[in-house]
Amino acid sequence: MWVKTKNDHIILVPRELTDQAIEAFEDALNRAIGAAPPAIELDCSALGLVSSSHVNVLWTARQTCDDAGIPMRLVNTTERLIRTLKVLDLDIFFETDEVKGEGCDETPPPTPCDTEDRLLEIRLKPVNEEIIEALASFRQFLKDLNLNPFCALELETVFYEVITNIRQHGQTKPDVVVKIDAVAGPEAIELTFTDNGGAFNPSENLRQFDPENAIREGQKHGFGLTMIA
Repeated sequence: MWVKTKNDHIILVPRELTDQAIEAFEDALNRAIGAAPPAIELDCSALGLVSSSHVNVLWTARQTCDDAGIPMRLVNTTERLIRTLKVLDLDIFFETDEVKGEGCDETPPPTPCDTEDRLLEIRLKPVNEEIIEALASFRQFLKDLNLNPFCALELETVFYEVITNIRQHGQTKPDVVVKIDAVAGPEAIELTFTDNGGAFNPSENLRQFDPENAIREGQKHGFGLTMIA
């Protein structure tokens, strides 16, 4: 049972996870822990789409607070965040506030598109500004398809996770242009990402994600493939 007190420390989780933002967040968390408060709250109000990097930050913060013996809670949570934690079976390990809105518990089947295929072509350099613009274009594409919110949310998460991983881990050349093609048919939506980075086979050494193992081993990475799958 979470008991809120006047001395709770509240720390904002950054929307953009630059190295500087993560360092500032970790410094703020360590300062809060050093003050030995009865509890710490992580304010998630700035989060839009939730990437595996955000999960890494939240998970690491939880482990840090556990090691210090201080309860931690997520506040101002969104359906997107709760949905992501549920997909990873991590929701039971985080204390959260109530989320306004409905629809986190069940995912109805996606609404079929019409019989004529629709195509969206995006070309961008993997930098934050262009990723945000590309995501807006993709979100409008999904809106025009009249998909239900659950299906659109899952596809946005996949889109954001893949392009963010290309930016952070793709080892692309300086002049890279990432090609993204989305084809919507009557039964499926197919996304194809093409870049000039090194080859990577995500199925190699892939093991089923186990949240209990993640706790025991202090796992801080490896959530992305589970989120996409």
